[in-house]
Amino acid sequence: MKKIFSTILLLTLAYAMTSYASDEVKRKVLLEYFSTSYCGGCPAMTAIWNEVTNENPDIIWVTHHSGFKYDEFTTPESIEYEWFYEGTPFAPGSMLDRTNMSKYGGNLISYPGNKSKFKYYVSICSKVAPKVSITIDRKYNTSTRMLDVTVSGKILEEIPESSRMTVYLTEDGLEGHQFFSETQKYTEYIHSHVLRYVLSNLWGDEIKVEDGKFSKTYSFTLPETNKPENMHVVAFVSNYDPNNKTNCKVFNSEIATLTDSTTVISDVSRDDSNVRVFAKTGKINVTGNYKNFDILNQNGIKVRSISSGNMYIVRIDTGNAIVTRKVIAR
Repeated sequence: MKKIFSTILLLTLAYAMTSYASDEVKRKVLLEYFSTSYCGGCPAMTAIWNEVTNENPDIIWVTHHSGFKYDEFTTPESIEYEWFYEGTPFAPGSMLDRTNMSKYGGNLISYPGNKSKFKYYVSICSKVAPKVSITIDRKYNTSTRMLDVTVSGKILEEIPESSRMTVYLTEDGLEGHQFFSETQKYTEYIHSHVLRYVLSNLWGDEIKVEDGKFSKTYSFTLPETNKPENMHVVAFVSNYDPNNKTNCKVFNSEIATLTDSTTVISDVSRDDSNVRVFAKTGKINVTGNYKNFDILNQNGIKVRSISSGNMYIVRIDTGNAIVTRKVIAR
């Protein structure tokens, strides 16, 4: 049966504009995660990172679909970022703030192996004082799909002249295949934090500082294939040294939703918009006309029980279409 999808936009105005700033500058840790659908060890590591990021909201997660073969979500930029490997690329691989973890038992891109090591690496990066503050202002026109992003900030500590600012667009809720093992080969899977576009130069744009401040605006027309309510803007300032990959540390990062839909993300067929999902007191309830539904965790795996505070994807079969909702269990 042909499935017809349309996007339910959660904005009441044609434009949405949000500013992300704080009087107290926080240190955000940038996780660049290398993972592909051909990687049998990736689902387990992704599950651990989901636990760690749920416990630490100051981790900003970007997934590069590269490192071990390439899939439908691989971008040319993600392939270029394999430059950071200290040898043959592999997946799953984790890079935090583009910092070399060799003195702590890791590498620039590491395979932590267990949750305690993941948390240990994060704690090392989170203790580093931020050298810049970052603010993201974005304006998205739902009619033209034009996105204007202004990234600005202040210099808190001296940074090298070679420092650059990089801006990504990432997307959640991408359904695809994932290899688990020889016995459980390819299965339906929900990929999140996926790098979709780089608005800046691949290695970042030079920072023009005036009176200790910097700012740059980017404009981008979002393709129809992307769901704006599933997307985030990620910006970070880092050093860039083309001759030394271990001298490209990130000084601070920030993230913002592309639209104002921060709790529920919907893809709904035109004649099934009466389907609703509610998350309350640790339970997920579905109302409306539907045949059945599945609950998946952020790793894209079906679950029978849920925990308050975690994000889940509810996939609903209405008989006419597949409706998905992304909710946070309260």
